[in-house]
Amino acid sequence: MAKGPGIGPKRPAERFERVYSPPERPRMARRPRGVVLFVGALAFVLAGGAVFLLLPGGSPGRPPITTPTATPTATPTRKAPFTALPDPCKAVARGTLDRLVPGARQDASSSGSTDLTCTFTVTKKHYRWLRVDAMLFPAGEADARRILAASIQEKAVHAPGSARAPQRFGGLGDEAFRTFEPDEHGGTVTATVGFRLRNAVVQIRYSEEAPGGAADSARAACLADAERAARDVLAGFR
Repeated sequence: MAKGPGIGPKRPAERFERVYSPPERPRMARRPRGVVLFVGALAFVLAGGAVFLLLPGGSPGRPPITTPTATPTATPTRKAPFTALPDPCKAVARGTLDRLVPGARQDASSSGSTDLTCTFTVTKKHYRWLRVDAMLFPAGEADARRILAASIQEKAVHAPGSARAPQRFGGLGDEAFRTFEPDEHGGTVTATVGFRLRNAVVQIRYSEEAPGGAADSARAACLADAERAARDVLAGFR
C-alpha cells in the first residue's frame, strides 16, 4: 500500500545514480485455485477448534459460567440508649403552652432523675390542665416496652370495647398509643398520648372543658392538642 506524502521515514537521497537494474526473480509455479481454497478452509477449521478447546465447558461461543458472589448486607446500627431525660417543664414549646394552657401555674416533681413530672394548670375562666410524665429505664428498651404495654393494658381494662379504649398508632417515637376519656358528667374531656423512644417512655395528658357540654365533638381536637404537646417533648430527646 502506497504511503502518502509526509508519512513514514524519508528515504535518504542517493549519492549517485544507479547504473544497473537487479536481476528479476524467477517466477514460482502458481498453486491451483482449489488447493488455495482448501488450505484457507483448513486454517479456519483449526482456528475454530482452538477456540472451542480454550472455552470452559467445551461449548463453542458459550461464555464462561461464573458463580454470583453474594453482596454483604449492611447491619443496621443500633442507637445508643438515652442516659438522661429532657426537662418536662421545658420540653413543651412555648407556643403550644400558650395555646393549650395560657397563663398556667407550673408544678414540677420527680422521683430521681429517671422519673420526672410537670403539671400545668389553668383555673381562670375555663379549666385546662396539662401533665407531662417522663420515665427513663437505664437497663434498656425491654423495661420500657413492658411499662408502655402495661399502661395500655390498664386503660383497656377500664374501657373494654368502647370509644375510650386505647388505640395504637405510628409516627410518634418507636411505638405510641392514645385514648379519649369524657368526664362522666360531660363537663370535661381528657386526651392521653403515650409513646416510647428507645429506653424512655413519655405520657401526655391534656384535659379541658367540653365545648357546650358535647364531649364527642371535642374528641378530635382534644387528641390533636395532646399529640402536639407529645411531639414537642419528642423533639427534646437528643
